[in-house]
Amino acid sequence: MWIAIGVFLGLGVYSWVFLASSVAFGGWTGELVTSELCVGVLKSLLSQDAAFFDRPRRSNAACVAELTSKAQDIQACLDYRFMLMLNNLVAVIFCVVLSLTACWPSGLANLIMIATFTVGMWVAANIVSTNLAKKSEQDKATETAIYRAVQFALTQGYVYISSMTTYGFGALMIYLGQLEAVRVVVSATSATFAGWAVILASEAFGDFARSHVAAQALYKLMDCYKEDKCHAKPAIEGSAKLEKVNFCYPSRPEVKVARNLNLIAGNGQTIALVGASGCGKSTVVQLLERFYSPNTGVIKIDDHNIDNINRAHLRNSIGLVGQEPILFKGTIIENVSLGVEGVTIEDIRRACRQANAANFIEAFPEGYDTDVGEKGGNLSGGQKQRIAIARALIRNPKFLLLDEATSALDTESEKTREREHLKSCNYLLFHIIQSALNEISQERTTIAIAHRLSTIRDANRIYYIENGSVIEYGTHEELIEADGKYAALVRAQTLSKTE
Repeated sequence: MWIAIGVFLGLGVYSWVFLASSVAFGGWTGELVTSELCVGVLKSLLSQDAAFFDRPRRSNAACVAELTSKAQDIQACLDYRFMLMLNNLVAVIFCVVLSLTACWPSGLANLIMIATFTVGMWVAANIVSTNLAKKSEQDKATETAIYRAVQFALTQGYVYISSMTTYGFGALMIYLGQLEAVRVVVSATSATFAGWAVILASEAFGDFARSHVAAQALYKLMDCYKEDKCHAKPAIEGSAKLEKVNFCYPSRPEVKVARNLNLIAGNGQTIALVGASGCGKSTVVQLLERFYSPNTGVIKIDDHNIDNINRAHLRNSIGLVGQEPILFKGTIIENVSLGVEGVTIEDIRRACRQANAANFIEAFPEGYDTDVGEKGGNLSGGQKQRIAIARALIRNPKFLLLDEATSALDTESEKTREREHLKSCNYLLFHIIQSALNEISQERTTIAIAHRLSTIRDANRIYYIENGSVIEYGTHEELIEADGKYAALVRAQTLSKTE
């Protein structure tokens, strides 16, 4: 009897010390393991080409949602609940041993029931968690409710059957005169404690099963890592050539967006791509960035096949300014220097001056340490665009790709033309940004996509693209004189010298 009391007191002290320390340790461990997994998955995602994300189940939003939810499932398993389960398993072992010592028939029966209950709950949790990974949110809620109902029924049934079996065997042994009553009490008490410890431990089975499924999903993403096997890093001067390029997006294989496309951009030249929406202009930018690879044909950078150039090395030589500026929560310094190592504050200031952004940045109370807010929400559209231009310039690229870099400002101007007091401000902002683009284009090879033709009339060569093919090309004057598709587009926009 005194041994039993000592065991229970020891378990109480052990549980108190163990649980008190495990809460902090479990939280720290969960954060550490989860963050390492997330970093590994993120590296894998960043190694993919754009085709990987064209599938609905692998869209940017879907990948972020999956990474977030799976990481939460794993962390839920590794926090204090894991330590709580270990604590209860230790209690089960001690209580079962004590029950077997006091009355081996009832202890053995209790051990068999504990094993049966534990295996049953673990199998049920695994089946449900595996199925939940393939279900919609509504079906997930239904199956989870069913699992909880089954768990509750099994738990209650186990408690009553365990008590009945333990006391039944004990009563029988007393009746036969083979056991003292005190031993039956010790065995029954131990069995009861063991039962409740198993029930508490089984509460974590669902979390463990979900975390197992989540870990499998994340490791599957990590296994998708695409190592760039091309290690060649030639010095890039700044010329590009597309020769008979044909391309279809993997998500739309029946639509050919590039048909025998030929294009040349000489070192230091400004090349403009014009044409109707969907004709293939932006595809050229994506192919030059190696977001995709052409189905047939060759893309050359300084006479090097683009597929033979290390992807990171190539992209470090390219600055891209898109239609919509993409900024991240953080300071101006962090946004401008994003993705570039070894950048000094002087480099950042120089890039911002080139982008005509220095004046408004230095007018802020915190200057370059100003927080731009979520998605740049603390800045105006023009300010965000100039920060994006500065970010493209910080790496001093050999190529500058402008994918309708002022289109968002044009849209804003169109929306505000009825408000005369804002009209001049929008056009002034447009010319400030266009002036910056014109100046920085003179120092590097520039490929510009533009719907506003006045911005590209000074380009060294203008390519008019239709249905993925070059229909005509030349300087602005040559194309106007040819009176073809480009000239018709110019007339449609009523181009004038005052624009």
